[in-house]
Amino acid sequence: MTKIKPTYQELEKEIEILKKLLLNKKDIELSLIETEGKFNEIANQATDGIALAEMDGNYVFVNQKFCEMTGYSSAELLKMSVFDLNAKSQPHIFNESKTNLQGSPLEVILQRKDNTQFCTEIIGKVVKINNKDFVLGTVRDITERKRAEGILKENEEKYRMLFNANRDSITILTINPDGMPSNFIEANDASSDILGYPNQELMNLSIKNLLIDVPDEIIKDRIKAIKILGKLDFEVIIKDKLGIHRNTEVSAILINYKNKPALMNIARDITKRKQAELELRKLKIAVDQSPVTIAITNSMGEIEYINPSFTATTGYSFEEAKGINPRILKSGKTNEAVYLDLWSTISSGKTWQGEFINKKKNGAFYTEEAIISPVLNEQNEITDYIAVKTDISGRKQAEEELIKAKENTEKSERNLKERIKELNGIYSLGLLTEQFENHEDVFNEFVKIVVPESMQFPDKVYVSLEIDNKKYCNIEDFKLLKRRKYLSAPIYILGKQRGELIVAYTQDIKFIDIFEQRLINAYAERISIILERIKSRKELQEAKEKAEESDQLNKTLLKTIPFGMDIVDESGNIIFQSENLQHIFGERVFSTKCWELYRDDKKQCSDCPLHSGIKLGETNIYQSHGVLGGKIFEIIHTGMIYMGKKAMLEIFMDVTERKKSELIIQQQNQELKELNADKDRFISILAHDLKSPFNSILGFLNLLIKKIRNYDIEKIEKQLHIINNSAQKTYKLLEDILMWARAQSGKIPYEPKILDFTIICNDIIDNMKLAATNKNIAIKYLSSEICHVNADENMLKTILRNLVSNAIKFTSDNGQINVGAKQVQNSILVSISDNGVGMSPETLSKLFGISHEVTIKGTKNETGTGLGLLLCKEFVEKHDGKIWAESELGKGSTFYFTI
Repeated sequence: MTKIKPTYQELEKEIEILKKLLLNKKDIELSLIETEGKFNEIANQATDGIALAEMDGNYVFVNQKFCEMTGYSSAELLKMSVFDLNAKSQPHIFNESKTNLQGSPLEVILQRKDNTQFCTEIIGKVVKINNKDFVLGTVRDITERKRAEGILKENEEKYRMLFNANRDSITILTINPDGMPSNFIEANDASSDILGYPNQELMNLSIKNLLIDVPDEIIKDRIKAIKILGKLDFEVIIKDKLGIHRNTEVSAILINYKNKPALMNIARDITKRKQAELELRKLKIAVDQSPVTIAITNSMGEIEYINPSFTATTGYSFEEAKGINPRILKSGKTNEAVYLDLWSTISSGKTWQGEFINKKKNGAFYTEEAIISPVLNEQNEITDYIAVKTDISGRKQAEEELIKAKENTEKSERNLKERIKELNGIYSLGLLTEQFENHEDVFNEFVKIVVPESMQFPDKVYVSLEIDNKKYCNIEDFKLLKRRKYLSAPIYILGKQRGELIVAYTQDIKFIDIFEQRLINAYAERISIILERIKSRKELQEAKEKAEESDQLNKTLLKTIPFGMDIVDESGNIIFQSENLQHIFGERVFSTKCWELYRDDKKQCSDCPLHSGIKLGETNIYQSHGVLGGKIFEIIHTGMIYMGKKAMLEIFMDVTERKKSELIIQQQNQELKELNADKDRFISILAHDLKSPFNSILGFLNLLIKKIRNYDIEKIEKQLHIINNSAQKTYKLLEDILMWARAQSGKIPYEPKILDFTIICNDIIDNMKLAATNKNIAIKYLSSEICHVNADENMLKTILRNLVSNAIKFTSDNGQINVGAKQVQNSILVSISDNGVGMSPETLSKLFGISHEVTIKGTKNETGTGLGLLLCKEFVEKHDGKIWAESELGKGSTFYFTI
């Protein structure tokens, strides 16, 4: 077929059509360029990486975020394919992206330009552009999320392990809108062991299935309290699967479980503990109500428990006794061998039984019968000691009184027997005077029968009676040798010696001096009476005999009584004085007022019984001070009739020495109280100032042991420096304590010699310069005078070192410390002054006493115990010197001492 050529008009129309087509194509291209620019701008602002790849994997577009993720530039990536970045060369992942119509995320590990890897989450989809298929991928870096998920998973595994490893029951319940807990949703393995229900079976139960008689109101109130407080501890009785009731201790905590409020219960079975507590309560009641003293100490002998009887017996409360050694009760009256035997016995695990003489808090002595037993643990180690003691002072006193009563009874019986013997002899002599009219017959029978029978050994006695050169003997031709001991008594007739009665033993036998001499004296007096009776009328002689007997009895009584006596009338006039009273006051003045004779101030006593008038038969006792020579007398007054009128018998007992002894005892008690206060302070220093640094040392050591593999060397060095500093400070404290204790016990040698103080002082200053330089403090020795001192060199250096160290501690940076000294007669006066923080008057007054705790921190928070100043005081006083301080708050301090 022949083709027909188009006409010009037809060509012109086609050209117009081509022009239009060309114009539309240009518009489309411009539109495409504009759209591509907007797409690039949006893609580069995206927070996730965006990449467009051809179906074979070559990149044709990447945004700025994707470049930042991978470390490559856009130009570099457009020359690469997706397989170049896939760290594990997994081509199937790209194929999955092409076929993943849902656009689900895939986790892919990519490799950066620097060869490091990171985890990504990629969503890939196939898209058509100009009728061509491409893979569009959105890339998100999930490295941190994966790390967090790993940690979370690890924590969940640890939690689950700890959850099931816990020996307490741990359960979780959700809370219903009505405030009541729902069924169990979590329970650890211990819950099944305690409650008896398998875990799955427990999940079908609620808390109400386990509780016994607990109303809903109480459960709701507890839930409310937990919501307010976050946690609540309480005890409850539950019933396990077998119906057994168990006492439990519950800690309920409000938690968030899967975004919902839930209740976590940590329960511990305390049934056995409750039973043990009940038994302990019974035992405690028995111990508390026991009339015997019970004390429990630890293995070091420090009191941990005392019952009320201990307090009632000793006067020490539980607070006073806790933590101290029972040696506070030592009186010094118990032999040390008893304590050695005690510790030897109980330290070997055996029970000791014995007696102590102890001292109460008020200083009174008492006797205790004690049984002390050790308490052993399962390893047969001594953990405690239990002492059960009974106050047997009353029993001991009763025993002593019984012994004294027995001795007195025996003495009385002996005296009675002797008196009966004496009276029998006198009576026998009297019978002889009635039997024989001739006095010679009376005297012959007297020396042969009466005297021998009244002596201790009748058949071995020699008796001789000589009156007016007339001699009566029971043994003729007996020679009384000078070396032989004998008894004699003079014979008086109307006041004139007219003879002598002599008694001796024929063998080497000792006399019962008091009784037998008294007996001979009585015989001599009776013979004198007989002779006088013979020379005068019978009636007169009998009256005189009675008068002399009465007078002799009174004289014997007055001489025998070991204290002074007088009698005063109603006006206070002295109308009688005993010889003993004359010996006391050295005067015998009758009709003189008693107070004028006895008192220094010559005034009547304010409490004199004469003020209220003499009351017959009434006795009262009071003490009178200011007696002649400053003496103190205990005076007994008794109303009586003397010479036909009212009078008062006064018995004087000198108690001056007793009062002095009481005063000494009071002073010693005060000193003991002060020593106890010093001891308590000393123990407080040991308990606090030693415990605190050890807590720091142990804390850091435990931390190092646990974390040493995680710490870098700088952190380890830092903590070791802290431990070292604490150990150094603790060692310094121990040195001060030991030196102070040695000073207290006198075990530090005191060796004084002549020293050049300037050399000693400059040596100390040189040693302290490093500590001063750290704070930029200047120390100057200002004295130009040459000072010599007789002192112990070590003690003097210790004093200076402590005082200069304290001045450095309490002086701020760039401060000044001046040391001065000057000779004062045979000693020197030393001063150490600073311009530091100073002290208040209250602190200043407590510096040199261990009974008060003085804690002032230095300018760098340096701490101290005050033992350094105590050592200074001890050593200064060892040299018969004095130490004191002057200070004003904020203006520095100056310490002085003489030595």
